[in-house]
Amino acid sequence: MSKPLTHLPGQYVKVSFAGFPSRDYSPTLRVDGTCELNELIFHIRACPDGVVSSQLGRGIGLGHRVRVRGPFGSAFFRKAEGRIVLVATGTG
Repeated sequence: MSKPLTHLPGQYVKVSFAGFPSRDYSPTLRVDGTCELNELIFHIRACPDGVVSSQLGRGIGLGHRVRVRGPFGSAFFRKAEGRIVLVATGTG
């Protein structure tokens, strides 16, 4: 890691695994709501025909070189008074 990545809920990063095209993913927490310092967690839907997702755990494994750029996006949580409207879609 060359430098810390500070991101806000709603932002995304570009992830490039060596030898594969980059993909946009939104950092999140583990299913149990935990995380560790200096760790990025992604929930990624494995698509059988996906160029990248189908290779996770196969052609892309532990120790595979990865590059993360970002964060990007302007639709992120901003602390303020008033109501919050939450909208979600499927993972991926």
